[in-house]
Amino acid sequence: MKASNITKNIVLADKVLETKVCPSQVEELRWFQTVPNGEGLWISPWSAKHSSIRHYEFDALFVDTTDQVVGICQHFRSYGSSHIYISARGVLELPAGMVERTGTRIGDKIAFEHPVGDGR
Repeated sequence: MKASNITKNIVLADKVLETKVCPSQVEELRWFQTVPNGEGLWISPWSAKHSSIRHYEFDALFVDTTDQVVGICQHFRSYGSSHIYISARGVLELPAGMVERTGTRIGDKIAFEHPVGDGR
């Protein structure tokens, strides 16, 4: 899946792993050293963030049912926790610094695109 900020007309991640479980239940996440450039993780449903299993920084965008950014955590650190964004339907984890590099702000619209032919 691909994630773009359509308000700013910029791609946030070309390759987004999608999961509907708590990140601690996704075994391969335990071994990530960073979120590689061009990649991301979409976790839904999810309205708050914690990073107890991550040993790297990342940016987190909380997105509501209208695909609008309702919360942002930049340079999220290991063992951190975020506010609860009650209106969020999920969180998009991106490489640390991506929010600043793209100028993404609360209120921006995010588009999630599945590749043609993936059955969705």
